[in-house]
Amino acid sequence: MNSKRVSLANGRSLYTIDEGVGDPIVLLHGYPLSSQMWSDVLPQLAKGNRVIAPDLCGFGRSMDDPIAFLSMKELADDIALLLDALGIVSSSENVSSSEKESPIHLVGLSMGGYVAFEFWARHGSRLRSLTLCDTRAGADTPEAAMNRLRIADHAVAIGSERSTEGMLSKLISAANGRNRPELLDQLTKMMYSTSPSTIAAAQRAMAGRRSFLQELANIEVPTLVVVGAEDAISPPSEMSEIADLIPNSSYVEIPGAGHMTPMEDPVAFVAALLGFVSKQCR
Repeated sequence: MNSKRVSLANGRSLYTIDEGVGDPIVLLHGYPLSSQMWSDVLPQLAKGNRVIAPDLCGFGRSMDDPIAFLSMKELADDIALLLDALGIVSSSENVSSSEKESPIHLVGLSMGGYVAFEFWARHGSRLRSLTLCDTRAGADTPEAAMNRLRIADHAVAIGSERSTEGMLSKLISAANGRNRPELLDQLTKMMYSTSPSTIAAAQRAMAGRRSFLQELANIEVPTLVVVGAEDAISPPSEMSEIADLIPNSSYVEIPGAGHMTPMEDPVAFVAALLGFVSKQCR
């Protein structure tokens, strides 16, 4: 699998998987994970497409301690700069219009979905389509935000393992939790390798994110909404409402999957995404 560290114009660098040739599909991982969460779907997606899967700032191999501050806007801007660095849909005024005609298919899961919403708001002209997977359009409730801030305040002191304990059972369906130890092991390794400072910064960023509920009707790009039928974090009832409010949207519910649909049922996820993307490329 082709991977590299890509330097951005803002001084950061993102470890990025860059595989295949064709229309660009950009995959944004969830919290507190990394691009490795896409490992089961990436080979199939890269057949006929260029798939770009970065480790967001502070996560995976883009870890850069200590990280004092993150925001969804900042992470979205990082993706725009990553596209510039890779020569995809440049935003530079010095680039001819013909070189800008390569908009991306953007896919965001959970926290990656929060980043995808901000990317749409800030860099919407660079989108061909949007896929929102197991995520939420609203802001945190005051209680949820306070809990995130509590975790952030204690993360450095108690470490990554204790900061993320209790998450694992919520990420996948009960059946997958019982029957797929390899999936639990994958998730555990990603979670526990995330630095406490990144956990703290990301929790604060998610606590402070804005709501997009009132803006869903303004999303004009074709949008796919995917959710695991047993997702307890962003349940189908909530995800279907998102799809209902986005004018040009499709909704797919994947049986037997929880919050980590691409990992729990990669075959169904790939079929849904490639079926959707192929319609936008005709």
